[in-house]
Amino acid sequence: MWSSQAASRIVNFAANPIAANPMRTGSGTASSRPGKWRVEPVTRLLLALMVWVGGCVGKSVTEPAHAESNGEGHQDGEGGADSPFPIVDLSLSLEGSPYAEAARDWEQEDWGSAVDAFRAVSNDPSVVVTEDQRQSALLLLGLSQLRADQFSDAAATLESFAATPSVLRDYALLSAADAASRVPDVTTMQRCLEGLQDGVLPAYRALLEALLAVEQGDHQGAVPLFDEAMAGSTGRNLRRAMLMRARSLLALEKVEEAAGGFRALVEAFPSTKEGRSARRELDAIPSATKPATTKDPLVEAQALFGRHRSDEAIAKLEGLLKTTKLETSPERWCEANMLMGKSYTKLRKHDKAAVYYDLVVGSCADADLELKALYNGGRAHWNANEPQKAIDQFEALIAAFPEHSYADDAYLYIARIQDEQGKAQDAERTLLTQLRQYPEGDMAKDAHWLLFLRYYRSGDYAAAAQYAESVKDRREDDLYSRGRVDYFHGRALEHLKKPAEAQALFEAVIEAQPLSYYALLSLGRLKVIAPKDAEAFIARLREFPFVERGMMVEVRPVEMATSADFVRGIELLRLGLDDWAEVELEKAVAAAADKETANWTLAAILNAVGSVPRSHRMAAQMATLNPRYFTSADEQAQWALAYPRPFLELVEHAAQKQGLAKEIIYSIMREESGFEPGIESWANARGLMQLMLPTAQSLATQAGVDKPDEAALFVPSTAIPLGSAYLSKLSKTYNQHPAFIIAGYNGGQGNVNRWLQDFGDSSLDLWVEQIPFGQTRDYTKRVLTTYWRYGWIYNEVADMAVFDPSIPAREAAAFVGE
Repeated sequence: MWSSQAASRIVNFAANPIAANPMRTGSGTASSRPGKWRVEPVTRLLLALMVWVGGCVGKSVTEPAHAESNGEGHQDGEGGADSPFPIVDLSLSLEGSPYAEAARDWEQEDWGSAVDAFRAVSNDPSVVVTEDQRQSALLLLGLSQLRADQFSDAAATLESFAATPSVLRDYALLSAADAASRVPDVTTMQRCLEGLQDGVLPAYRALLEALLAVEQGDHQGAVPLFDEAMAGSTGRNLRRAMLMRARSLLALEKVEEAAGGFRALVEAFPSTKEGRSARRELDAIPSATKPATTKDPLVEAQALFGRHRSDEAIAKLEGLLKTTKLETSPERWCEANMLMGKSYTKLRKHDKAAVYYDLVVGSCADADLELKALYNGGRAHWNANEPQKAIDQFEALIAAFPEHSYADDAYLYIARIQDEQGKAQDAERTLLTQLRQYPEGDMAKDAHWLLFLRYYRSGDYAAAAQYAESVKDRREDDLYSRGRVDYFHGRALEHLKKPAEAQALFEAVIEAQPLSYYALLSLGRLKVIAPKDAEAFIARLREFPFVERGMMVEVRPVEMATSADFVRGIELLRLGLDDWAEVELEKAVAAAADKETANWTLAAILNAVGSVPRSHRMAAQMATLNPRYFTSADEQAQWALAYPRPFLELVEHAAQKQGLAKEIIYSIMREESGFEPGIESWANARGLMQLMLPTAQSLATQAGVDKPDEAALFVPSTAIPLGSAYLSKLSKTYNQHPAFIIAGYNGGQGNVNRWLQDFGDSSLDLWVEQIPFGQTRDYTKRVLTTYWRYGWIYNEVADMAVFDPSIPAREAAAFVGE
């Protein structure tokens, strides 16, 4: 029986008891917005960011939101005069203060309650607050009033805040101008915009200047400002700019252009307030002065397809194709049929998809459409079990587009089909032709692999080894291939009774492809054939003990710590205005001379305040550009940012309840959702663990949670127990082996059982390579790698995830059949 040794050897690394928020502790409660989580009072209050700025010992490098201090702020840093690091305080400004409840109402987006709570504290003479707290509360009060549609009050409050020196003065003035624009109060708008100094949020400023121009009757001047605003905005500001721009165009009697603007807003944001307004205003344009139709079914179908509503797209296209003919509207006919094929492909109805791709082939003048129809059609016929039709499409693609990158893909697919048909010699000839025609193509690595595999799988290990030795540049350039042929070359040498040569290859893969899938497999074999050497090898790769880093972050390069952008970003973070904060911090990074180091600092800051989805993506991109074993505690901390452990309390509880290692839960969560609680896939899988509602409901009792509805799957305290219950079910089915748990989570237990039945006598390493679903095969490799990396980063026993990949798959899974 395979088992992990992780449970008793976990070291609590990034999960500090004073962690930044529930992304780190799991203690939060849901807000009204999926993915935004309430911060409990104890979580961020004591958190501080340590900043290294050379000789500035014991001094803060930022000023508070309010420039005056009564001596109760962080003057000398919590480390005092002996601390080598000045402190930038990341605690939420109002946590632990009399305004704490009001601040929580703000964070929960309960604007009316926030307004009342802020006012109640400020108007109570018996309540003692610092001047910094009062100013922070004043800014959040004004923003709450703005959100609560109390526009005149909001403008007055925000201008009052801006009257006192503050690094956030321009944010208050912009928000005051926004509030005044909704009254409208032209005088206040103009006064606030003219008072701006720092150039913050240029797209927001452009929007407000455009609205001011509209109020002053200058629609001509407003339109380019709306364009500038649209180019730099998202969300509500983007929708507002689109709507108001269309209205200005209408005022300028540019009716067709205005109608196009209204229509674009309706199509992009149909269910929003602005989208509904645009629909009404579009419908109100007299038919004699606007385009004949306000709806283009092809555009609507494209939008539906983009939102993963393929069934609805098909219904829309079916109606369109009843009236659209190739002879009269060739471009629309071609686009509609191509989109029908893609929609059926997304629904995995490959036989129906192939029909529409075939209609496009040979009928459409657009060469790019022809190319994609041949490519997609070949794959559709292959998936529909029509191998000869698939080969015909791929051969037509090669003949028509021999210089395109799809051509070597086509050769590879033909070879794979021929191999499935038992035509091994034909497949070999096709692969050799592919390598001769496209030696540097992106599919060369797979051609070399299939040629090697032909010998290996047939038991001709000498020929396999000879082929591996003959090809030096195998183009192995991704996670799924780096070290693949060398690893299996080593396995072939094992079969040839050459253990010393095999060991040398395994060691070479481990060193040359750090923390990769094939390094994991190589380490598994090394532990079996040379256990003492493996132990020494691991010790050499990891020369230092695990280091508890907590939440300490040194800001480098040093000049960034004192930049105005950085200072504003930190103050915004302390107020919980994270979106604005990220804009400022990104500006500070952009201005830094050493951008890579600055980006690491930004990732650490975002991680510290709980913006884990963003921080881990940044860190993962940087860490995996140059993967290596850690040579310092700093590098280890960087990898911990790329492989974080948010919601730790929830994960620990679920792991203990379900008998799992935490690493398997985190590996799945990282892959499935990127730690975004509110994410939903095109197939309606939801939440951190990407569960389908029927599956989740069936697991509720085992997970110990109430039977969930759709909304509950976006709540971490529900999603993590449910996902862990499913992992536990797979674990019990497959002998606790991570490879089968991971394959089952993606491909389904029924498919894993079938693959174990069909080719489970293959060794585990070869069984993974034979998984017929490319997505599941790659997923299994990728998540097993993540599982190992979590173990390597956080555990004293660095090889805790290692298993023997030579064991037959059926034996490794303890599978006895269905």
